[in-house]
This record gives sequence, structure tokens and C-alpha cells, in this order.
Amino acid sequence: MESIPTSARVSLTDLATGRTIDVRTQSRRDPEVNHVAADPDHDYAAGAFAAELPVPDGAPGTDWDVRIALGTGAQRWSGPLTTLFRRASAGWIPRRLLDDGAQVVPTWLPDRGLVLRLVRRQVTARSSSVSEGRWTIGATITGRRPVAAQLVGPEGAVLDGEVEDGAKVEGGWRASLRFPLPAAGSGVWQPHVGLAGGSRRPVHWSEEDAPAQAGSLSIVVTPTGKLDVTHPADEVVVDEVEVVPGELPELLLRGRAAAGCETFTLVLSGPRTDSTAHVSVTDGRFAANVPLFAASQLWSTDALPLPIGTYRADAVRPDGVQVLVRLTEEAVRRACGRWTSAPAVMVRPERGPRNRLEVRLAPPREAEEWSELGQRREDAAYRSRHYAPEDAVLFESFLGKRAACNPLAIRNEVARRQPELRRVWSVFEASVPVPEGDEKVLIGTRRWRDARGSARYIVTNDWLRRFEHRPFQTFVQTWHGTPLKKLALDRRPRGLDADYQQLVRDEVSRWDLLVSQSPFMTHALRSAYRYEGPVLEVGYPRNDILSGPPDPERVRRVRERLGLSAESPVILYAPTWREDNERRTPLPPDPQTLVARLGSSMTLLVRGHAENIRHDRRIHGPNVLDVTLYPDISELFLVTDVLVTDYSSLMFDFAVTGRPIVFFVPDLDEYQNVSRGLYLVLEDIAPGPVLHTSEDVAEALSDLQSLRAEHRSAYAAWREQFVPFDDGGATARVVDAVWPGSVTS
Repeated sequence: MESIPTSARVSLTDLATGRTIDVRTQSRRDPEVNHVAADPDHDYAAGAFAAELPVPDGAPGTDWDVRIALGTGAQRWSGPLTTLFRRASAGWIPRRLLDDGAQVVPTWLPDRGLVLRLVRRQVTARSSSVSEGRWTIGATITGRRPVAAQLVGPEGAVLDGEVEDGAKVEGGWRASLRFPLPAAGSGVWQPHVGLAGGSRRPVHWSEEDAPAQAGSLSIVVTPTGKLDVTHPADEVVVDEVEVVPGELPELLLRGRAAAGCETFTLVLSGPRTDSTAHVSVTDGRFAANVPLFAASQLWSTDALPLPIGTYRADAVRPDGVQVLVRLTEEAVRRACGRWTSAPAVMVRPERGPRNRLEVRLAPPREAEEWSELGQRREDAAYRSRHYAPEDAVLFESFLGKRAACNPLAIRNEVARRQPELRRVWSVFEASVPVPEGDEKVLIGTRRWRDARGSARYIVTNDWLRRFEHRPFQTFVQTWHGTPLKKLALDRRPRGLDADYQQLVRDEVSRWDLLVSQSPFMTHALRSAYRYEGPVLEVGYPRNDILSGPPDPERVRRVRERLGLSAESPVILYAPTWREDNERRTPLPPDPQTLVARLGSSMTLLVRGHAENIRHDRRIHGPNVLDVTLYPDISELFLVTDVLVTDYSSLMFDFAVTGRPIVFFVPDLDEYQNVSRGLYLVLEDIAPGPVLHTSEDVAEALSDLQSLRAEHRSAYAAWREQFVPFDDGGATARVVDAVWPGSVTS
């Protein structure tokens, strides 16, 4: 990993004349450069710089191109600044006014990058007021006489005004421009002046900043100096943004609200959850502390940081109307694009479309851990470091996205038998809840690597990437379900790739013991991973609570936690993920079609796959409840009357309950024959109907008694083949094998 010395020199160049102005440039070190460079083999942290561009001179129409010359080791490169981070202050670089009535306007061009363009302001506004239903601008106009005033709005709409008190002055004209007020809520309008001869020119403001309001109008000076005017039915404008770090961080917002928003709820809407703050407005101003943590929507009794991702700010009035939350230029310049570190999350306010306030959350990292280069360095140190063995168990489930599945069941039994063992969960982000009394370590951090290096026992249900197996460690691989879809080396063409084959060999070499649900699963995993080591074929620990009559008190608690009445029929839709669209959970059968056939008391639970958690958004709708973040799917099975799935391994687990299973597979042919491949011909052995439309699903669910009778023999054969050992004692058998001396009662 080579550290490359980097120098930077910035200049302004007039391409027409060749004249160049050198800009004082200050180099500095910033590890985030490596994150942007995404080069795991070279260190570019010394490549950060700051440069304060001077205001160039020249005649209107002159372009000054911003050029940068870089030196990295023996290499030299020069060219334009072509990449713009629009979500921070670079996306709103304000103009600068010159004494002669011209202005310097920063402009981004596709082929030239950042250009400073000298532009003459032909129409300049110097005052603004609203009275008697009209908006009046006092303006000076250079050149030709003003003859018309217009507001130009969305899709080219025009509102005609008039020019009054036009008087000739030195160099031009002075006039009052009077405009009708645009309709409330009609969008953004810009004032223009028609000049003698037929041309039309936009109105620029005379100072760097315009008044925030004129009567009921809201006015914004764009980076080019033009005026954006709205007559908001409602508007919430944020002019101060502050991140308040702490164990439970908050976002402090201050600003103003239009007359229609005397009270409102400020909502940060994210991928899987929201955060809200109720706000009162006094004299047009408000202050709001928006929590960056949640509890109820994460199905946790404790407050946890919000899941990572981008959150959009909206204001919601008491009548349910949603209102844009807009940032001022000052708020963008002072707050946007800067990370603030809190113990459990990193926070960055951002500028979204239409200057909407957005907030980006990321896992906390030390500066040197932020990039792939930093991760490689830490991995190398972890592999070479000597660790003393510790009586601890490190659990990881679904690559750290949940604390669930077989690792959770094993954890519960280990905690009961050997409470003195330290229990640690490897988690992708701090919003993942873990059982009481357990620790969590964030993937990619030094604490995470130390836990991996010292724990005597590792229990996981998926790949454990970048893991170095120590001689004193026992690695238990439980996997996360009997596979219907083909895995690893059984897939074509992926399984034929030499690099992928090596990844599989490296992964399997760490496994000391594989937990299997059935002989079928053993055969499939040995085939997919070419695994030849020991197999513990004892059933699945996560299904122990499904065997036998369900505990009525536990069922009651789960229903209460989900907000379900005791009588509400529950359908659980739990699909697998699609590699061609891993950002989205496949859409469920149409809820309204189901309601029409099954009645409005029905509740459709939607459970997205762990692969979708980072990117997907909740699925909303009447009679629909998104339970993707619910920690334990086995508890969801307890309250489910019928499972609707596609190719997910949950089809095997749910069979332990004996309740109906419906297969909703509109893409069966493509999935089976093109994108993935299956170990079984589903239509031949499925313990329930294999269907392709929402109407067919609704029809099947409307008569569960007939469904059970029709598939009774197939269901019995399914259970015998795929869940023969799921009798309620699988967890105890696994713990007996891994911790043979542990107390069982």
C-alpha cells in the first residue's frame, strides 16, 4: 500500500486570451480523500487542499476556467474541476457583485467544469414590497427602455404586470415594476422585464442577499443572482442547522414558517423508519429538536440510533397536508456536507432537490477506517496481531444486519447455561438491537476486529468475510435456511468463475462445524460449497419455538407488540431477494385485492429480506404492516395464519407450524431457468398452491380449509423430507455438541 505525495496548484485561466491567475493553494491531509478515491492500494490522504478564488476582472462575457494541476509521485496531471458535490455548499456557490454593475457567476459546464463567468446585470432590483395585492419592485435598467413586466412560472406560465414611473437616468432607466401575486401554492416564479425591441431580461437583486419575505411572498436569490419567488400556501424555511451529538443525537433546526403552519410535525422519513418532532411557531419563528433515534418503529424497548441512510425532511400540518422543508443559502453554506460524529452514528445534513433539507446517517468510523485503503490496513494488522483467547462468543447474523435466526436461538441457550460467557454481536450499524446483557461491535472498527481475534467461539449464519481463524477458535456455521435456490458453486455461470471459486474455498476453510436442518440440506450445502467437514444434522435452532402448541402468553405479547387485535387474521408475505434488484423487496400480492376477498379485518405483514434492508423503503398501505426490522421472524410465525412466499427458505421453516403455505411466483420461469436456478421443481412437490397473480392468491386464501385438504399429503411429505428433526430440541443438541460440559437445566 503505497503512500503517494500529492501537491495541488489551482489557477484561473481565460481561454480566449491565455491569461492565467495563480491562486494561493493550501495543502492539507484528509483521510476522506481515500474514501473518494476508492483505491485500496494507494494513500491519497495528502491530496486534500483549500483554495480561495479571487474575483477576476474583465469585460462582461469573459469566462475564467478553474484549472487544477496535481502531482502524485512521478506523475503530473492538469485539467478542469469537473466533479461537483451538489448536496453541500458547492452545489450553491453564490455570485459576487462588481462595482460596475457586472457580476461573477460560478457556472458548471459539462466539458469545462467550474467556470467563473462575468455577466452584466441589465435589470437590477433595489427594493421590494407587497401592498394592495400587488408586488412592487424598484429597479434600474441599463440600455433600452422597459416596456413590460412579467412573472414567468412553471412550464412557461406568464403573469403580466406593468411598468410604472419609468424615468430616464444616466446609463439607463429607473422604474417601478408591479406584478400580480401568483396563486398560493402555484410554484416558483421569476420576474422579468420586456425591453423596447422585443427582448426580455430577468431581474437580478442588487445585493448579495435578498429579503427573505415581502408580505406573503417568499424570495430567494439564486446563485446567478436571479429572484425565485413563491407565494406559499405553506412553507417551512430552515436557516440554522446544528447536529447535537451524544449517545442519542438530535438535529436542532431553527427557521420560519408561513401563516398556514402555526403548528406542524417535522418528519425525517428514512428507508425503514421515521423520526418526528412536534413544533409550535411563535411570531413566525420556530425551533425544533428532531431525535436521530427511535424505538417503537425498530421493535425495540430501548432507544436506538436511526438506521443508516438518507432521510428527507417534511413538515406535516395537523390536517395531514405535507409541506416542503427548504434550506436557505446560509444554512447550506454553514451546515451541509459536513460530518458530525456521535458515539453510534455519523450525521451529515445535505441539500436535496429544490433545496430540501435531507440528512445522511452513516456508521461511525475513525478517520483512517473510512476508506477501503484504511480497512485493508486494519485487516493486515488484525491478521498479524497476537490475540490471547477469551471465553467469549461472537455472534453474527445476516452479515450483521440483524441479531436473529439460528445464532439468536443458540445465544439464548448459551446465556441460560453459561451466563459467565461474554456474548458479543457483530453488527453492521448501531440501530441493530441485540439481546439484553450482550455487547455489540460495529463491523469495520478496531473493537470488531479485536472481538473476532480473541473470542473462543464464532457462531454465524452467513459468510464471515475477512476472518482469520485462530487455532483456539471454534467456528460454527448454521447457514440461514434450507436452500431452494441454487447457491455458490452450483450456480451457473457464477460458480465457474475462478476468483469466486477461491472466495468459496477460503470461506469454507474456516468452518469447523455445519449445522443442518435435514439430509436434503446437508447434500445441498456440501454440493454448493464443496464442504467435506463435520455436519451436525439435528434440525434448526430457530424453529424450536414453532414445535408443539404455541405459548398463548408469547403469542399475545407479539400481537400486542405489532398492534394486532386477537381476532385479526394475519397473512405474512416473506419473499427472498432478487440480485437484479437488490434494492427493492418484490411487491406483495395486491393488498386491496386481498381485502376485497378476505375482509378489512385482515392484516398483511410484509417481511423484506436482509439483503434489502440498506436500500429499500417500507411498504405502506391500508391493512399492511412492514415488519422487515422485527428482530425474530419465528415470533412472526407464531401469529401468522398463512405464509405467502416465493423462493425463500422460510417455506421449510413455516412447515413446522403445520399452517398453510401459498407460493406467489409471478417470475417463476425467469427465476428458475435464467437468473438463479432451483434445486427442486417447485410445482411438483410444493405443499401449497403455486400461483402467479394477486387474484389467484386471494382466491386460494379465501378457503383455507379446502387448501389444507387439497395439499395434505404433499404437506406431510414436505415436512418429512425437509424438517424431520425440528422437534423443539435442535438448539439443545447444537449447544451440547459445541459446549459438551454445559449444564442443561
